[in-house]
Amino acid sequence: MSSFLSSGEPSASATGSSAQSRELGAALRGVLRRSGRTKSRIAETLGWTVGRPGRLINGHIAATRLDVGKFLLAANASTHEIGRLSTLAGLSPRAHSVQAHPADVPDMLPTLRFLETTAVSITSYDPHQLPLLLQTTDCTETMLRGTELLTDETVTEGAAARQERQSVLCADTGPVMTSYIGEHVLNQPLPGRVAAGQRRHLHTMVQRLRWHVRIIPATAPVTAWPGFALFQDDHGNEVITVRTPTAQLVLDDPGNLATYRQAIAQLAAAALPDTESTARLLAPDTFNRVAPCRS
Repeated sequence: MSSFLSSGEPSASATGSSAQSRELGAALRGVLRRSGRTKSRIAETLGWTVGRPGRLINGHIAATRLDVGKFLLAANASTHEIGRLSTLAGLSPRAHSVQAHPADVPDMLPTLRFLETTAVSITSYDPHQLPLLLQTTDCTETMLRGTELLTDETVTEGAAARQERQSVLCADTGPVMTSYIGEHVLNQPLPGRVAAGQRRHLHTMVQRLRWHVRIIPATAPVTAWPGFALFQDDHGNEVITVRTPTAQLVLDDPGNLATYRQAIAQLAAAALPDTESTARLLAPDTFNRVAPCRS
């Protein structure tokens, strides 16, 4: 469902941990665990030194596509895993990757899921729509079908994947979430039943101490930024994802991070306080402008 459009030769963590090397290491650990084999058994099978599989998994040595492919074959990985992880290993560390997805449905991208499940905090900005992880299934399906670009199957799969992401992030051990959204997003009409369900859902979500939604007033002089999210894990690693309608851009270069941190500071300064934001979010007219109810 996804593809990597970035170029790059051997991936190496010799320059330090990167978003790519952390995701690859976690995926290789998962493959090894499911295989029931040990690192020493993998080393013996491949004729490697005993410590090489461990160093590969932990990013302490260069992870070439060839090494990753050999490791996956020795661990009896699926054809799908071999293809995806070999491609991931080919990306340059400390660079960027562009990951394609169906229109407005990034939810099945493995990198996005990895970043969310390893994050302790996520700060996002959604200029054009309600944050994906705050949407009900009905809201998601209504908006995706409205584009008329997706098959019914893709809409259903995308909505299910979005709800799965939400259930993981809403656990008591989930990350602290701060979501900035433009005020005009709340004026976008939804069918009556869908709007009512979405408002009830938002009321539940904003009661969670770990989720903060801040509204950017329509009159605020905010520079036009694309939708993006900043992920931070428990080791202080930070990654930015930038959204386009059909692809996700993944960045972890310090220069890129500084630019988006500046954007977050600008958004925080312009946003309504938490109390006012919550009142506006839960107002009776939110998503309630006249719209035909679809059966």
